[in-house]
Amino acid sequence: MKKKFLSKKHMAVLLSAALAAGSLSFVPAEYEGLSMVHAQEESEETATPAFAEDNPTIMTSGDEGALKITGLEAGSTVTWTSDNKGVIDFVTEGAEEKQEEAEEATAETTVEAEATETTVKVKAGVAGKATITATVKEKAEAEAAQEQEGESTPLTCEITVNFKLEGVEEGNVNLDLKENKTAEIMVSGIAEGTELEWSSSLPAKEDPEKPDEEGEPEAPKAEDVATVTVEENNTTKATVTAVAVGEINVTVAVKEEAEEVQSDEAQTESWKQQTFTVKVTEGQTEDPTPEQPGPEQPTPEQPAPEQPAPEQPKPEQPGGDTGTNTPAAVSGITLSQTEISLNKGKTAVLTATVAPENAADKTVIWSSSNEKVATVSDGTVTAVSKGTATVTAKAGDKTATCTVTVKVPASKVTLNTKQIYMVKGKSVNVKATVTPSDTTDRTSWSTSNKKVATVKNGKISAKKTGKATVTVKAGSKKATVKVNVVSKAKKATKVTLNKKKATLKVKKTLSLKTTLKPSSSTDTLKWTSSNKKVAKVDKFGTVTAVKKGKATITVKTSSGKKATCKITVK
Repeated sequence: MKKKFLSKKHMAVLLSAALAAGSLSFVPAEYEGLSMVHAQEESEETATPAFAEDNPTIMTSGDEGALKITGLEAGSTVTWTSDNKGVIDFVTEGAEEKQEEAEEATAETTVEAEATETTVKVKAGVAGKATITATVKEKAEAEAAQEQEGESTPLTCEITVNFKLEGVEEGNVNLDLKENKTAEIMVSGIAEGTELEWSSSLPAKEDPEKPDEEGEPEAPKAEDVATVTVEENNTTKATVTAVAVGEINVTVAVKEEAEEVQSDEAQTESWKQQTFTVKVTEGQTEDPTPEQPGPEQPTPEQPAPEQPAPEQPKPEQPGGDTGTNTPAAVSGITLSQTEISLNKGKTAVLTATVAPENAADKTVIWSSSNEKVATVSDGTVTAVSKGTATVTAKAGDKTATCTVTVKVPASKVTLNTKQIYMVKGKSVNVKATVTPSDTTDRTSWSTSNKKVATVKNGKISAKKTGKATVTVKAGSKKATVKVNVVSKAKKATKVTLNKKKATLKVKKTLSLKTTLKPSSSTDTLKWTSSNKKVAKVDKFGTVTAVKKGKATITVKTSSGKKATCKITVK
């Protein structure tokens, strides 16, 4: 059993109580004066450990700050824990090495002599929330108390980290119709793989327009002031383009899974979305002609000079009034973009500006040179299929054009094998299949070790014994095959196909796959068809149905082993 010891402070409490009750009539010399000390301590306010009021509760990704705890005893230690290291981490030496793979982050600080507070540095990571827990341990007051060092109730606080908007200053993006019509907005500080949603809206009006006699007026749209275009396959970047003088709000929000979407009454957490204001102005204009001074007014003593007779109106000139408000003919038309690239199925908005401002007819007629590639309606371009088309905007007899390039990104890349064994000096061909078949992404090949194996357009050549990984990439998709180069050939004892028979319709294809035993065999394969007029096969085992009938596909290893598949074409 552990022995329990009382500190001087606790002993003083007991002695004071005993003396007050009359159960003790003397005070030992070693405790003389303690009751008085205790009485004085009770009259003073005892400090309690607590987080400082000015501690940060909201930070922006990439920011650094400090957390402080006050009301501590000198020599105490504080153990800090963050339950989400990716959101809030501690800036301490050695912490990253120890906690590199941990989801939580920890740190420890000690209250210096004659001090009552301690701080720890923190750094904001990706957007989200983290709970910081601080456990305070007081310094033992006596040697005998080392076994029961005091530990207070943990303190907790929550810190919210918001993602960072680059290109936004103090919540605003200022655009000028004459100079800087566009601005790029970048989002940083979000977890990898997170998708963002961008939306725009007009500021809410305190006194909305009342409907006229014919009904409600057509509501203006945010797109009439500025458009927001998000990059393909990269929702962390958007381009804001000015259209007309005005102001809109743009909201960037973390895209949530369907089951996580909150109800209408629920409030979106602050770290999940941010809103900024886009202000579009008309730019600087030339100063108007200074107003000419009027005729000098007479002094009170002098009679006013005789006013000239009013000027007779001039006869109307041929062609009518030529004042500045007179409608004019269209002198030009420009588009917000002259070249755009879209993925199949995506859209982009083009804005046409007709000059002069007082043009008699600002009607814009839109057309596409190839509607099988891209269509256009009121400036909205829709990508239909891969290729290039020219979108034309016409006002009066003036035109402006934009070249539209439609791409079809790869969604998947596969190889006909995942691992091959080769003898030094030999070559093997591997086949890459890219989905969809009409993709515009081209394949590129690479090897992890050129000294072991090289690759060109799918042909792998063994250079020396060892291992290498060959990668084929199309757009953002890729596939790999492991290459093992050995010094001696190893014959196959058996070969099998994944199908023994199959039925195909004309023009349809089937990929046959082989299995060699042992799997480390270096044998090469040769494919043949018993009737090429019915079904043909390429060197990779891909069967194509030609016409109705029956055929047998055979694969043969270089060591003489065979396997067959019977094909029926209907």
